[in-house]
Amino acid sequence: MPRNRRDLSQARSALSLDPTAFRHPGTNQRRLKCFEDFTSWIQRELNLKLDEENFPPQQMSTALMAFGKHLFYTGAPKYMFAETINAVIDRFPHYRGLVASAWNTLRKWEEAEPTERAMVMPASIFQAAVALALLWQWERFACALLLGFHGLLRPSEILPLRRRHLVLPRDVLSQDPVCYVQILHSKTSRFMLRQHARISDAVTVRFLDFVFGGLPKDTPLFGASQGSFRTRWNRLFSELGVPTSEKHRGVTPKSLRGSGASWLFHYTEDVSKLLWRGRWQSRRTLEHYLQDVMGQVLLTDLSQDRRDLVLLLSEASSFLLVSALG
Repeated sequence: MPRNRRDLSQARSALSLDPTAFRHPGTNQRRLKCFEDFTSWIQRELNLKLDEENFPPQQMSTALMAFGKHLFYTGAPKYMFAETINAVIDRFPHYRGLVASAWNTLRKWEEAEPTERAMVMPASIFQAAVALALLWQWERFACALLLGFHGLLRPSEILPLRRRHLVLPRDVLSQDPVCYVQILHSKTSRFMLRQHARISDAVTVRFLDFVFGGLPKDTPLFGASQGSFRTRWNRLFSELGVPTSEKHRGVTPKSLRGSGASWLFHYTEDVSKLLWRGRWQSRRTLEHYLQDVMGQVLLTDLSQDRRDLVLLLSEASSFLLVSALG
């Protein structure tokens, strides 16, 4: 039955239509800081207030270009300029599409300093990591690895999950070995408000059901901070002899998404399927990403004893997962 106006009004009272409402809090904080830095720079350099009267679109675009060059030549990270432009558009939405010169300056920066993609791990490294986590009785950490790899998820999309965000076969009275993960605070939430990841690896789905299936709906799946997750990550991969810092071209938690994507593409060569599963907005962006990461080689610097350990654990991974099910 249709809801009456009063009930609908009450249901909407807790909702916000502000463009920042469904954005990750960290993104909002980052943009606020960048906007404050831009405002301070304008005040210092021009002694002007940053508003529409002093900075209509053309002048705002020119000011952003100058600020971008300031950031570039003072050694600031590239994200600060991108987030400054986004922060300006957040505050002056009708400027969108009118600050093209600022975006062109950012593209010049990207051409001068191409983004280094996070290193991806071969399937053998991933399987060895899962096996070692199980041997150390880190069941939930193993689940996080499996969710990130097979669901093409970022750590920020994994750690806040609660039981109600994981839709297992038992929840929909299905026998199919497929589960879904509701994605919170997605980077692309302004394009797609509700998003999910699909996991169809049968053993993974069974293991997730074994660990989480009986939990109450509001129970956190992991209850871990990014810092504690990173500590365990470093300890586990260090045991495998794999570097864990970007400086040394190692694997970091954010590499799970790219590793799963490269594995799926390797076996399917289906860009369209990967585009949907990974929730990429642009086929061209995905194709460029795959070109960047598919040629990476992570195993070349491993000693022979570590290679033997990785191979042994990798081969035991499926057996350990099935054995854990009882």
